[in-house]
Amino acid sequence: MVAALAALVLSVLAVIILAPGGAASAEAPIDLRTVARTGAWNDALACPPATCRAASDIASPVVAVPVDALIERALEVLVLQPRVDLISVDRALRQIVFVQRSAVLGFPDTIRVQAIEIAAGSAVIVYSRSNYGYWDIGVNRARVARWLDLIFAERDRR
Repeated sequence: MVAALAALVLSVLAVIILAPGGAASAEAPIDLRTVARTGAWNDALACPPATCRAASDIASPVVAVPVDALIERALEVLVLQPRVDLISVDRALRQIVFVQRSAVLGFPDTIRVQAIEIAAGSAVIVYSRSNYGYWDIGVNRARVARWLDLIFAERDRR
């Protein structure tokens, strides 16, 4: 009886969590200033004000750091995160792409980090998206906020 109930609960959770959300292609370069969000509750975007076409969840800080140094710093810090695989580095876009898997079930999320030059200095755009499912319980938004904190120290914020 308990095993049958557990199987039913897992089946329901699989339907809710694994409903097709469309896997993000990690191969194709995407300028994050023009990224189109799906409207599903399974992604998060951090962008400097008035920079991205899509609405952002978090304002990314502008810093007085050369843009190439900023993306290198992001790579150094983020590759050390748990369950993260570096998928690609696009030097022309100054973009790095990671996949991070959830701790318990190993669901993959694709995270793109792009450094950009703007008038007041440089900044990063971070876009994190679940590859499966419609709702992520706020995981991507929390990740984006945490990754921004890891990339930037308080002394670098303007």
